[in-house]
Amino acid sequence: MNTDKLEQYLDELSDGTDFSFGISEVTDETIELYMQGDNPCCEDWRNEIIIDNPTTKKELTKILANEIWTLYEVFDIEKETHLMLEAKRHGFSGVPDVVALVHNEEYKENALKKIAEKLQNLYNNLDKEETDTMNKQQFFEYIQENFNIDGASQRLIWNILSYIEANYPEENEQYNALVPEHDSRIYAQFWKDHTTPGYPANKPNQPVIRVSYEEAMKYCDILSEKTGLKVTLPTEVQWEWACRGGSDQPFWYGAMDANFGSYENLADVQLEKMAVTGIDPQPMAKDNPWFPYYNYLPKVETVNDGMMIPSDGYNYRPNPFGLINMHGNLQEWTRSLYAPYPYSEKAQATADTRQVVARGGSWIDRPKDATATARRVYLPWQRVNNVGLRLIIED
Repeated sequence: MNTDKLEQYLDELSDGTDFSFGISEVTDETIELYMQGDNPCCEDWRNEIIIDNPTTKKELTKILANEIWTLYEVFDIEKETHLMLEAKRHGFSGVPDVVALVHNEEYKENALKKIAEKLQNLYNNLDKEETDTMNKQQFFEYIQENFNIDGASQRLIWNILSYIEANYPEENEQYNALVPEHDSRIYAQFWKDHTTPGYPANKPNQPVIRVSYEEAMKYCDILSEKTGLKVTLPTEVQWEWACRGGSDQPFWYGAMDANFGSYENLADVQLEKMAVTGIDPQPMAKDNPWFPYYNYLPKVETVNDGMMIPSDGYNYRPNPFGLINMHGNLQEWTRSLYAPYPYSEKAQATADTRQVVARGGSWIDRPKDATATARRVYLPWQRVNNVGLRLIIED
């Protein structure tokens, strides 16, 4: 972790406590810190700490929680008071009377306990949230500082997080930067007269579709080679863990009958707009005699999620890990081969099949087909019009 990021995290972790952190020295392997503490007697209270250089805020939080908890456990009020009284006896000025001195040492002990508990609680909460997220500009800067790659590749990986999946599925612009010949094409239109082939699926910021599993893995290999990171697709287990966001319900936001309108792009009343008419096809009025024949897609008519097809705008609420549209919009490739689920790592390693698994639901799936356990099976060469991809970085 570089010094600027370390200073930022140390300031955040010490906020609201009696302590401040400073950095004495940083190497690739270790960090020398000092922890300065306030106290009623205004004593110069400083602890030196040497830790392994962490890679994430979560790792730093855990290391400091353990170090400070150890300081608290070995803190001995009687011993500390005796040392200060000895210093006073030998002429050290500024040492208060015994009562004030004991109170001061009790204050210091309690302050150590409080910050240790705060850091432990922060670490536990980071298990449920994004651990080290960056916005687009921060990730650009990180890539520029740490990797010798071109601007196109920077655009590809701005939204990849450490181990946890990207906030959004991979977009056309990102994919085309390395695979310029790819075309996500269109979503089909249900009418005989067309002025255009259909609804566009190839806008720059729309999620990329019609990428096979084999092509997705090749794309990950290119990114890995360019960045020196291990970029790949998630396994089924990783995908489901990220999708659930800590929930044991069918959806991270609730039960099977929960209103998904604010959370996911699934099959809802918006699909009525697929029933169109005219030379420049537009949605039919419900009293049009043809409407019942073209409004045939299964849907939840009591929910409106605001989006018919996957678009280049995202207004849905993220799950507790900050991930958007894990249940809807598009199904997503995993790198797992098909086997009865759940399975052991050994069963996956010995799976004798060419079938691969996509997880989640899509814009044309109803909730029953889009739960955290929903899975589809495809052949690795298939280019599917409602399957996209999210990437992860593994250690």
